[in-house]
Amino acid sequence: MIISEKWKYLFVGLPFSASSGISKELVEYYDGEPISWKHSNVTDLVENGFDITEYRVFAVCRNPVDIAFSHYNKMLTNAYQVFTKPEYFREKGGWVSKRARKVFNSVARNNLDFNGYLKIQYDFPYDSVFSLNKPYLDYVIDFDNVVESFDHVLREIGIEPVRSLPVFNKTKKAAVMTVVDQAIITKVFGAFFLFNNLEMGGNQAVGLKQKVLYKSIHPLRVYRWKKLDRTMRVRKINDYSYINS
Repeated sequence: MIISEKWKYLFVGLPFSASSGISKELVEYYDGEPISWKHSNVTDLVENGFDITEYRVFAVCRNPVDIAFSHYNKMLTNAYQVFTKPEYFREKGGWVSKRARKVFNSVARNNLDFNGYLKIQYDFPYDSVFSLNKPYLDYVIDFDNVVESFDHVLREIGIEPVRSLPVFNKTKKAAVMTVVDQAIITKVFGAFFLFNNLEMGGNQAVGLKQKVLYKSIHPLRVYRWKKLDRTMRVRKINDYSYINS
C-alpha cells in the first residue's frame, strides 16, 4: 500500500494487478511512501483507527479470468521455481501451499489446458481481496487500459502525470488463451462479477448454487485475508525491495 500525505491519496496494491509498477511509480514521482505491506487491505487501516476520509483511495481492477490465466502461466513456467524449491513452501516459511503444488503437479503431469486447470483449481466460486476493498475505493483503475486510466486518476487527484506508466514485472507467458468454456467461466467467476457489480460478458446466468456458495464462503475468506494482514503487520514485513531496484 502506498500513501501520500502531500496529495492525500492511498493506493491499494491488489495482487496480480500491476501493483508493483504503480507502487514504484508513485514512490519515485508522486510523493508516495510505502506503508504496511505490499498487498495490505484498506480494512487493516480502518480497523486500527486510521481515518481514510481525508484520502482518495484507488486500486486496479483486473478481470479475474485473466488473473487465473496468469496463475496458470506461472504454473506452466514454474516461475522462479516456487512450486519445486522447498524454501518457498508454506511449511518452510514461504507462501506456496501444498494444494498449490498439487495443482501444479497435475497441470504438469497431465499437460492440462486452461479449462482443465480451472476445473481442478476452483472447488468453490472465485473471490478476491478486490471485494474486500471495493467499498472504500474512490477510483478504480482499469487494468486493460492501465496507462490511460492511471493518468486519469492522477489528474482527478490533482496531479499532472510526469510520464507514461512503464511496464513492470510482466508475467512470462508460456501459453496463449484460446477457446475458454463459457459454462466453466460462469460457474467459477460468475458470482464474483455479480456481487461486485462487474461486467462479465456472455449470456450465462449465475446459478443459485454458486450464489449461495459465494455468499456462504465469503466471510471465511474475509477472515483469512484480515488474518494475513495482521500477521504481516506484527512481523513488520513490508516486501518493498522492488521499489529501489
